[in-house]
Amino acid sequence: MNGSVFLKHIRRLNYRSIYKDDLWKNRRIMNAIYELRPGEPELISKIKKGEIADYLAPSEAVQKVAEKQPP
Repeated sequence: MNGSVFLKHIRRLNYRSIYKDDLWKNRRIMNAIYELRPGEPELISKIKKGEIADYLAPSEAVQKVAEKQPP
């Protein structure tokens, strides 16, 4: 558990440095596959608010892949 907490802190620091530094603007991309799962509240909220266009909503096939558990 200690390692998990430590790694989350390191990840948070890395995200902060990348997303707040203008040097990385238009050079970064986030891989948030978990947001593509069916019924994901954050994704639904972003679509409703207009932060994500309707046509960018994940297809059923993409949602099935996002739901898969690693072996």
